Amino acid sequence: MNKTAIILAAGSGSRAGGSVPKQLQNLHGIPVFLHSVNRFISGCQDTQIILVVNPSYRDMFIKHLAGNDTCIHIVNGGKSRLESVAAGLRAVSDNETGLVAVHDAARPLLSVDMIRRGWKCAAEHAAAVPAIQVTDSLRKRDGTLSHAVDRALYMAVQTPQIFRTDILKKGYKELESLAETELAALTDDASVVERIGIPVHTYEGEATNLKITGPADLAIAHTILSAL
Repeated sequence: MNKTAIILAAGSGSRAGGSVPKQLQNLHGIPVFLHSVNRFISGCQDTQIILVVNPSYRDMFIKHLAGNDTCIHIVNGGKSRLESVAAGLRAVSDNETGLVAVHDAARPLLSVDMIRRGWKCAAEHAAAVPAIQVTDSLRKRDGTLSHAVDRALYMAVQTPQIFRTDILKKGYKELESLAETELAALTDDASVVERIGIPVHTYEGEATNLKITGPADLAIAHTILSAL
């Protein structure tokens, strides 16, 4: 079964600070994005990797991939996450028996075991996302007030989100006719395929699979990697 990983590294990453986007900032000796690339290669050496980048920094990504780019196809991303995923999907061959994973480069600490769990779950169920239990107390907004909800009913969703290739392509194809307000409600790829009636299964995520948003997250990621 063909496996393709679309790694999203096209964001501006402005909240992380620094002179370059967070995906290009140093994390334990290499750029943030390269951790995800290396994990996917280790998880399955036959995986085709599509790296979606900010075109303004394309040359920097290419420089960092020197000697490691034989299985990596670089494409320019769009203005939004949905546009960047769509750009990555256009580079994926139309193979109905294949699987495609979509992963945020800003989550550099995913494990090889987690990737393999995801491939297995998606092969069995066609649509699979990693999730972890919510440990914080949750409250639902109700105007200017709020009320408690049962956190046992909720999970925090991560990436990589993995789907049968034809399903994800169909989901994104049907977005072309949607208004901006409708697109804004689709916050991840699971919501895109759910919209066309595909049930989404979950597999075990990892608490350490954090998303780097600001400088504090980068410091935490450094600490975690130093402890390994």
